[in-house]
Amino acid sequence: WLHSRWQQVRHLLANFKGYLLTQLLNERWSRFVRAIESPETDSLAKLRAAHRNFLRRACASCFLDDSRSSKLVLECLQRVMSITTKLYHTSKNCLAQTERRGPSPELLQAWEEFQRTQQFLLRTVKVLAESGPANGAGALLLLH
Repeated sequence: WLHSRWQQVRHLLANFKGYLLTQLLNERWSRFVRAIESPETDSLAKLRAAHRNFLRRACASCFLDDSRSSKLVLECLQRVMSITTKLYHTSKNCLAQTERRGPSPELLQAWEEFQRTQQFLLRTVKVLAESGPANGAGALLLLH
């Protein structure tokens, strides 16, 4: 029981990390490099504009801008991490009992809280993904 639950936690965190690394570093960086290597980028002002654009897009992709949607996603992620820590400590304390008699009520409660938060996070990201190009970060996260 416990092992399969930890796999779900790891899956969520690995997907989010994978999204940040592949989508942010590869896609955004490639766009930035193309912009600065473009013949149209022929002045310091245009180079600075390309850099500002890269930073703005990178922050939005990582949910680090000041948008309401980014704040909501970050709150969800912080809650997931908090619950994950709670799950870890609860499972560590109940490991022997879980192997003998099944999960304790505390562990089941922590797991249910994680599931509710994870479902809310995924629904939130789905809504963001469907809301248009300004929130394309959510669509890319859902693909992973």
